[in-house]
Amino acid sequence: MTLDFFYDVIIGGGGNAALVAAITACERNKKVLLLTKDPYEQRGGHTRYTECFIFAHDEGWHGLKGYSESEYLSDIKKASKGANLELAEYVVKNSRKAADFVETHGIRWQEDYLLRQGGSYFKQKISKQIRLEIVGGGTGLVNHYYHYLENLNKEKGSCKVLYDAEIVKINVENKRFKSVEVIIKKSDKKTFYGNNLILATGGFESNFELLKKIFGNKFDYLIFRGEKMNTGLPLFEMIKNGAATVGKLTDLETHPIVDARMPKVDGGVCARARCIPYSIVVNKNVERIFDEGNYAEGLTEVTYTKLLLEQPEGRAYAIFDSSSLGKLGKRQASPFIEDYTIEGLAKKINIDPDKLLKVINDFNLSIKVQGGYTVGIDPPKSRNAFPIVNPPFYACPLAPGFTFTRYGLKVDKTSRVLTEKGDTFENIFAAGTIMVGNILSEDQYLGCFGLFNGTVFGMTAGENI
Repeated sequence: MTLDFFYDVIIGGGGNAALVAAITACERNKKVLLLTKDPYEQRGGHTRYTECFIFAHDEGWHGLKGYSESEYLSDIKKASKGANLELAEYVVKNSRKAADFVETHGIRWQEDYLLRQGGSYFKQKISKQIRLEIVGGGTGLVNHYYHYLENLNKEKGSCKVLYDAEIVKINVENKRFKSVEVIIKKSDKKTFYGNNLILATGGFESNFELLKKIFGNKFDYLIFRGEKMNTGLPLFEMIKNGAATVGKLTDLETHPIVDARMPKVDGGVCARARCIPYSIVVNKNVERIFDEGNYAEGLTEVTYTKLLLEQPEGRAYAIFDSSSLGKLGKRQASPFIEDYTIEGLAKKINIDPDKLLKVINDFNLSIKVQGGYTVGIDPPKSRNAFPIVNPPFYACPLAPGFTFTRYGLKVDKTSRVLTEKGDTFENIFAAGTIMVGNILSEDQYLGCFGLFNGTVFGMTAGENI
């Protein structure tokens, strides 16, 4: 591939937000260079580990229940007390536009798997038929966008993608972007110049040196289910250049609870432990640690993952029986640990059998209504309280998962990055995780929001260059 050294816009990143920005700019006949740290074989950034969107929409759109702009904004406020409401409103009001972009660029939908599988997740807001899964998941989305961009380049000759390209320095003069210095394939250093810079390079979720300092000994408890390339270098480069930031360095997306048998890094979507709502969860001391019935994907995961992080060795076990097995979804990556007796199951997971028998017996006796709730035990179980009596019995080892960071660049509604003094860089924009902290602060996570946010601000950046 022949590369020039001057472009209308240089885009850092290789996931959804970067690709949306690149496509938007290319379709407006801009000369574009997309720089992604990922090698070709692993392209897609953190988006590869995603699966769904939620847009504000009317009743019946794609067969979904209605989800109004006011409802969406209310859910953002509940999940993130520190949200910039002006930006939150801007994102939500662009639901239709974002959905049109995704669909007109060939992405197809399938029904939320929680609905396909059924089960009590129906009772959770996130699964009231308001979200859509991507056919092929996040990997399918980014591969489709890359193919689309490649076809645009064949047509226009001005939409380049450079893989294995790490941005190591961003040169700015008088609040105006001038150039980026890039290391290609870890050896070849080049400088590219441009009229605009769009940063969609994620957070610092793979900067293990920094994360070890933040988490201390608890770093060893975590399983990192996402991107391995996001060290945050472009983010910290912009801070050196006087960019304003949102959140705190310690605003970390510690969620969801995952299968502890997953690899330390790169476990992906399938690492999720889907069995928790139908189980009781005990730590290594055979103590229940939270209300399992209130664990809901995309709603309360952050709270409960942080509770698990505080347990001995950061580990616990979900325990359930054969009657609950059929209620689970079919995305559990590893088989459950199984035995025909509680004592045998306890020995297989190396916890005290007598203590586990007592915890299960107390739980069974506390159930007020089967499938309902418990009375007289602490912590309670507020829903999906099924007795654990029918062999075989099952266990799933649990660990706290880590997804992404929220500390990032402050932006305005044009996607321009703000300076420490409150004005904007003239031609520097941000989209995706690197700026998501403007809307999602340190509280809960709002499921399926990330792709939506990246799409809106990717389009916005691409339109404003």
